[in-house]
Amino acid sequence: MKINRSILGIIIAIASLASIGIFIHKSEVGPIITGFYRCLFAIPLLLIAEQFSKKNNSTLPAKVSHKSLFLLNSIAGIALAMDICVWNLSFKYTTMAEANLIVNLAPFLILPLTIFYFKEPVNKLVTYPIIAAILGLFLLVFSGKSTANIHMMGDLLAFIAAIFYAIFVVVTKISADKGANMTRYMTIVSLYCALILLISGIIAQEKILPDSLNGWLLLLGLAFISQILGQLMLARSIKKVKLQISSILLLMQPVFAAAYGFIFFNENLTLLQIIGALIILISVYVFKRVEAIPRKFKP
Repeated sequence: MKINRSILGIIIAIASLASIGIFIHKSEVGPIITGFYRCLFAIPLLLIAEQFSKKNNSTLPAKVSHKSLFLLNSIAGIALAMDICVWNLSFKYTTMAEANLIVNLAPFLILPLTIFYFKEPVNKLVTYPIIAAILGLFLLVFSGKSTANIHMMGDLLAFIAAIFYAIFVVVTKISADKGANMTRYMTIVSLYCALILLISGIIAQEKILPDSLNGWLLLLGLAFISQILGQLMLARSIKKVKLQISSILLLMQPVFAAAYGFIFFNENLTLLQIIGALIILISVYVFKRVEAIPRKFKP
């Protein structure tokens, strides 16, 4: 029963994260400022979570200096801010399905970073899903109904967002390995992220305040859905589910995004794009399975 509830929790989390594009499209403020409010409203939720955390009073290991932690927080905050900023902008130019699919390429981008920093062994078989993913990406981007520059720009922005997200994931893993309190870490990162997004939104001359109560409620809903129903539920549920099952479930995010795009914004994919999307999803799954082999059998 616990596993069934955990699987349901992951599905709800993935469906929630996939819906972020809907909020961005319907927001009364610009996409960058929408990201600012998402981070800003998440901070009180994280502070509450920290108060209830059993590890709240834990101390950092002696090997972690305040200077080192400050640097990690800064890098993670900048990377996450750029990820949210660029990904939110991509929804203006491309479909929800494509934006979510391309961001799902992040595991491939994390690989060279883990090889360089963590010196982790890599199975040579990962070459095959990487090549397949490149083929799928080509079909996804160049087989759309519109191959205009504006469409290409949206897909490019989503790919850049995946790069920044990969950096954020690696820095977060480093912080976790060094013994940082992760709830406090995410609170500080969200603060950095909100500040950077606010400055970026002002520079981009985006609208800062919503026009109506509905606009404010929509931003509050985005923060709740992305942080509570999305990130927090995913973090809690994924620990209780086997890796094989969770890997498959995580690939449902682009599927949910495609459904939302079709229902709310009449976004369609061509047959070749659907084939490309399937190739990408299968490639990501195979990549995760193959990549785990060296670590699984490492003495």
